[in-house]
Amino acid sequence: MASLRAYKSEHALLEEKDKIRLTLESITDGVISTDSVGRINYMNDAAEYISGVELENAFNNPFECICKLLDPATKKPIENPVITSLRTKENIELGNRIILQRNDGEKRIVGGSVVLTRDHHGNVTGTVLTFHDETLSRNMEKMLGWQQSHDQLTGLINRQEFETHIRRLLNMADLSDDKAFLLYLDINNFKIINDSCGHIAGDKLLIEITGELSGMISEPDILARVGSDEFGILLTQHQTDNEAIGFANSVLERIEDYRFNWSDQDHKISASIGMVPVNSECDGISCVLGAANIACQAAKETQGNSVNFFTEQNSDLLQKMHELSWANKLNHSVQHGSFELWCQKIQSMNDSKSSLPHYEVLVRMKDNGQLISPGTFIPAAEKYNLMARIDRWIIDATLKTLSEWRHESENSRDLFCSICLLYTSDAADDLQPV
Repeated sequence: MASLRAYKSEHALLEEKDKIRLTLESITDGVISTDSVGRINYMNDAAEYISGVELENAFNNPFECICKLLDPATKKPIENPVITSLRTKENIELGNRIILQRNDGEKRIVGGSVVLTRDHHGNVTGTVLTFHDETLSRNMEKMLGWQQSHDQLTGLINRQEFETHIRRLLNMADLSDDKAFLLYLDINNFKIINDSCGHIAGDKLLIEITGELSGMISEPDILARVGSDEFGILLTQHQTDNEAIGFANSVLERIEDYRFNWSDQDHKISASIGMVPVNSECDGISCVLGAANIACQAAKETQGNSVNFFTEQNSDLLQKMHELSWANKLNHSVQHGSFELWCQKIQSMNDSKSSLPHYEVLVRMKDNGQLISPGTFIPAAEKYNLMARIDRWIIDATLKTLSEWRHESENSRDLFCSICLLYTSDAADDLQPV
């Protein structure tokens, strides 16, 4: 009877060990156990995979024989955490950014901990080292970070990242005498090739242009794709205006000499460049990019394949810059309702008491606490096709104001309102008779 109980007890113990072994083999974390002097006596499959060493080769060897752990900052080896734990009699957390270097030279990013094992008397019998592979998740983070800051087609940094570099230069402009220049480059005939040959040809052209430009750019200068057929170049190594203009002209010559081949036909490509200095006198990144874009458009409108350097002495470019600034303000005002309705009474000359009161509805734009009259912003609104949107806002706001007035006032009476639209527009096209 006693031998039967012993057999059952031993059988149950073996089953329990099998369950533990199966559990350890099924988890994705690496598990390594050692004896009281740090020699390996067990590794699960995940530990073998991450370390690149099988248990039969690691058995009875110290942990440092199968791999090294490196400090992520200094890349220098750190002390064997198993030995440290056995010496200090304390559990150890490894963190999540330790570099595990295998014997074949491959490096992986791991995190984990070392826990002491003890017998029922509390004596240390060994350690259990558990670690998880963070390499895949870290690589995924790097990939997502790269995708967020780079253009997928050309591999260049995108507009958002390019603006970050410009902001950094502007923030340091007061602290440095070094000159910097922004070149805004537009491919003149990209749309023709993209429409006539197809988007695949257009993509190929952009990739090849990227190769041509990359061959001319060296660090710390920066090349970016900032639009569908637009590139930005940030020059920090040219100390004079003439040097920067000379570089810009060499870029145009490089593109002019290049031939794009598609379906056995060569296509001649040209570009236009707008250039602006980046210094402490610039009023923010919008001003820099706006000036460069305007200079580029001016170069494109004149003859193409030319460089236009934006300076404060160029009155035409300054006027365009002024109009663009107002266009941006108007867009913001339309989106956020930053207008204010005014009205003035229209008085009848015959002073008839029976006639209904007449009012003319006027509009003002709110800008930094000031009210701007239409005469100031109408030129920009006309040029950038914003008149109809402003007119619609005036009509909607007038009807809403009248409705609220009649609803809230007990003594409300009928009145006539004349809305003077800013422009002969289609603002009233959607209105229906009531």
